[in-house]
Amino acid sequence: MRNLLLTGALLLTGWAANAQNVALDKKNNTIVIDGAATLKYTKINMANWSFYDMNEHEIVFFKLADNGTPSYRDDDYMIINFLTENTKVETNDFSHIQAAFNINKSIEKFVVWLLKEKVLDNKGNINPDKVATFHSKYDQNITNRTIKH
Repeated sequence: MRNLLLTGALLLTGWAANAQNVALDKKNNTIVIDGAATLKYTKINMANWSFYDMNEHEIVFFKLADNGTPSYRDDDYMIINFLTENTKVETNDFSHIQAAFNINKSIEKFVVWLLKEKVLDNKGNINPDKVATFHSKYDQNITNRTIKH
């Protein structure tokens, strides 16, 4: 039993060491990672967000798409444009950003997802190799495989 508790404590310690603290500073429209303002953001509306480096160069554009069916949610998806890499990811896997109707929490979870996948580092830099891996893992090519009449 003691070994089981020790193993659990070590696993939790390792997980916590890799976790980054992400918060929105709504007053300054910045994203704070581990206590430092790292990115700027603009919440254009509930479905569109832009992320900028601290030099105000837009690096990521996020869009929620309803697939032309605003009252039917089962075909909704998100588009993540990595502007500096000219790479677009379309996915309907909202599990990484869901936050029970709290858009600010969704933005935080989105940044945590990018950090976890190492697409974004804690200084706000985009890793091009990791963007390619992210695209391979999550892109579902929704626009090109959807037939619209």
